[in-house]
This record gives sequence, structure tokens and C-alpha cells, in this order.
Amino acid sequence: MLGGTEFSTVSDADFPEITEMAQAVRWPHRPEDVALLASLGRGQLLRSIETGEAIAVGMWWPFGDLHARLGMIIVHPKHQGRGLGREMVTRLLSEAEGRSLSLLATEAGKPLYESFGFQSTGAVLQIQGELKTVPDRNSSVTQTGQEVLPEIIRLDKAATGLDRSMMLSALARSGRIAVHGSAGYAIERSFGRGSVVGPIVSDTEETAVELFNALARPGFVRVDCVSTASCLHNHLVRQGLEPVDADAIVMLRGDAPPIEAGTGLWTLASQALG
Repeated sequence: MLGGTEFSTVSDADFPEITEMAQAVRWPHRPEDVALLASLGRGQLLRSIETGEAIAVGMWWPFGDLHARLGMIIVHPKHQGRGLGREMVTRLLSEAEGRSLSLLATEAGKPLYESFGFQSTGAVLQIQGELKTVPDRNSSVTQTGQEVLPEIIRLDKAATGLDRSMMLSALARSGRIAVHGSAGYAIERSFGRGSVVGPIVSDTEETAVELFNALARPGFVRVDCVSTASCLHNHLVRQGLEPVDADAIVMLRGDAPPIEAGTGLWTLASQALG
């Protein structure tokens, strides 16, 4: 550990400081967004021993016994350049040892993760903006309640290979759900400056578009869309949303979980959770 710092497990009392760190790096997380992420996983905070100030944070989320995801890794801008990011990643990897791991990285962060054995496998594009009108909706897509959760968990595992039941249960409690028969599902919830539509899991991009339309509501909307989903991407742009920043890089360390043919993950729950 670098001199003058100490780790502690993230607790409820840390949420305001984590929110401040997120906003310092221009992430939109509210305290309630941080609380949701922390409730679903395990987090570490790095503090200055001298001042008690929180200077870095990182979290990871187990998805079953074999896989996990790293995210919410932030070093406060005032303390960057001191190797704290490497120290945080080392700590998280030790906690998640024995699992394959995925994450999203910026181009600047990519070399750090490559040094730990992560490899690039794809990209995700953040698309957002003010939605002025509700898109046309397909009557085959219905909004529903938590009674469809078992089917959602089944569809999600087919598309991702992961047991994300705890995450999906939490999102279903706090958000709105739409399903397209047995072909796909989507969840929309409040996040950051407005709402986020994701995950969207479905058999085709066309179904993904219909699921987005079913849940989109006027106001600020964010979608984290896989870069290969050109049909969905183009539809979002036609609705007035715009790509922001550079693509986030999908990275993997270890074996990818097995997925089933005929279904796909088109948008993420969040860049942290996947």
C-alpha cells in the first residue's frame, strides 16, 4: 500500500464522498445511484490517513461463483498520478480471485488493465439526450410487473451467461419493465440526470428497438448501447439522442461465460454493472 493511505470497506456513510468523487470526474451518479451499486456488490475505499479524505474508490459485483465485474473505479482528480488506480485494482482483483472478470475501460485506462491481463473484446457507446416525444409503440410489447422476473432472469442468463438475478431483482423493484413475449425484456429506471433504458435483452435488434420504444419517456434519457447494434444506435439518434465521448472498451480477464445463440444483450444496465 502507498504510504499515508488505508483501505476500508464501503459503507452507507461513504456514499456522499463517493458521489462527490464521481462528480469530480464528471460522472452523473447521485447518492441513490451509488447506494444501488454498493448494495449489489462489494466496495473498497482508499483514504488519506493524514486528512481522512476519501481519495479513491472501486467496486466489484459477483455474478455466480465463476464470474464477476469490476467498476466504479475512481481516483479523485487531486490525487491522480500517484499509482492509486493500480493499487485499487490490485485490491479488487485479490478479493475477486478465482473468477473471470469483465469491465469497461477508457482509452486512457486501457493500458493499466492490460497490465493485469485484461484483453479488449468489444465496445459500448453512451448515447443520451432530451427525448422530446414518445416513439411509436408496438402492441406486442407490454409493460408488466415483477411477476415476470423468473422469465427475465432466464432470458438474461441466456444472453450473458451470467447469474445476474440479484441485480435484476433490484432493478425490477426500482424501475419499469417491458417484455416482448418470450423474445426479450427491457428495464427503465431513474439514473443520473434522468433515466436509463437498460438492460435490453432480445432475439433481434428490431425487438430491442420496440422494447426501447415501450419504455422511453420524454426527458433526459441515457442508453449504453453495444457498438455492434447499428440498427438500435441509428434509431436512438433519430429520436434526438446523441453519442457522447469515445466508446468505452469492453475488457475481459479469464474465460468468457457461455451464452446461447438466438439472443443478445443490446444495452447495459449501467457501465459499471454491464
